Amino acid sequence: MTPREAFKVGFLAYCAERGLGADEVGALVKRASIFGEVVRAPLRLASSVAPTALNAALIGAIGLPIVAGAGTGWAAAKLTDDDSDVDAARSDEILAEYQRLTDQARRQSALKALQGQSTLGLNRSLAGAA
Repeated sequence: MTPREAFKVGFLAYCAERGLGADEVGALVKRASIFGEVVRAPLRLASSVAPTALNAALIGAIGLPIVAGAGTGWAAAKLTDDDSDVDAARSDEILAEYQRLTDQARRQSALKALQGQSTLGLNRSLAGAA
């Protein structure tokens, strides 16, 4: 017995227990069919809208974390970005190294000049003693 046939048998048994006549059973069936249409109309609408809404919900559930993560990462990168260019940083390092080497050359030149003076003075004092 199919579920539909089982429902019909159960419905007729219910009507027989209540002692309903053929006219009353017909009126009850008509009222049930109207009620069935009233119930089925929103269900049909929901079944046609549900897949679309479900797809939108799934896309939102999957896509929202991805978009939120990407947006947060972009914002964090912008907050920590010091807007420096790699070439500008390299140029600054090269310039600092040139300045360091220039200062070192000046110090060595000054040291040699001082050593030359002290050696010259020592040579004069030795020449005067002889």
